[in-house]
Amino acid sequence: MRNHRGALRVQSAPGRGTAISVFFPIATEQMDLTLAEEEKPVTAWVGRGTVLAVDDEAFILSLLKSFLSRQGFNVLTAKNGREALEVFREHADEIRLVLVDLTMPEMDGVEVYRTIARKHPEMPVLMLSGYAEADALSRLSDSDIAGFLQKPFEAGTLMTKVREILKDP
Repeated sequence: MRNHRGALRVQSAPGRGTAISVFFPIATEQMDLTLAEEEKPVTAWVGRGTVLAVDDEAFILSLLKSFLSRQGFNVLTAKNGREALEVFREHADEIRLVLVDLTMPEMDGVEVYRTIARKHPEMPVLMLSGYAEADALSRLSDSDIAGFLQKPFEAGTLMTKVREILKDP
């Protein structure tokens, strides 16, 4: 809420219930959320190998797959932490990077990261979250994640971070 300059109003009365109102500022510009199939890679750099993208929001997962695929990666996806660990176990030898949402039902990104790190401490994990970086990383204080991206982010920002983590020239 703070990151988007929003507010909450809570009204509660015994015997009458509780009403919660959520307020966000009005958008000042129209966003085009469609993706053209023929779009070129974000940069001249071309990725290689397989990445695992994990997010419980289908739209975000679709965007991640599209961004990463256009850049040259083979993209495996999972819609929750448990599914992510299953996919990771099946493809651990080919995955170069894991992108995982911090907050998901069933199993959150922190648990996914810690499970992967126990057996594959060299596996880079890029954490994604709508929370501010300081708030999100406070949940990971004892962890050594490869990077963090705050949602929403642009394709170019994602690819710069991926390239940096993978140390690809």
